[in-house]
Amino acid sequence: MQENYSNTLETSQKPESVYKAVQNVAGWWTQNVRYDGKNNFTVTFGETFITLQQTENIENQKVVWRVTDCHKHFLKDKKEWVGTKIVFTLSPKGNVTEVRFTHVGLAARLECYDVCCKSWDFYLKSLKQLVETNSGMPEKIV
Repeated sequence: MQENYSNTLETSQKPESVYKAVQNVAGWWTQNVRYDGKNNFTVTFGETFITLQQTENIENQKVVWRVTDCHKHFLKDKKEWVGTKIVFTLSPKGNVTEVRFTHVGLAARLECYDVCCKSWDFYLKSLKQLVETNSGMPEKIV
């Protein structure tokens, strides 16, 4: 059984550009982001919110966020993501940068698995678009 959601994308941009884009949450994920200090932030999507703590940051190589709180209004277990980790690993591969994205703990047994995987697929395309064109497709401020 799948225990993590993973996806890989490649871009012709350098790891430095990808790293900068990953950190620009409002540019690819949601414009509804509030920073609560240096390593903590909350993203909102209507009634849903997710609070994350950056637990690892290796410049141009790796970013890890741990979900410390959430309210996913459409689920029975509204805190389903708490304790999961979102990991971006950047690796130069010849003329491209490989971005390995893993949502550790987003397992097939979870209620949101299918819809959350589809959402991550979309937002990873948004991240790639932000890296390559400087214009992602984040959720808009409402």
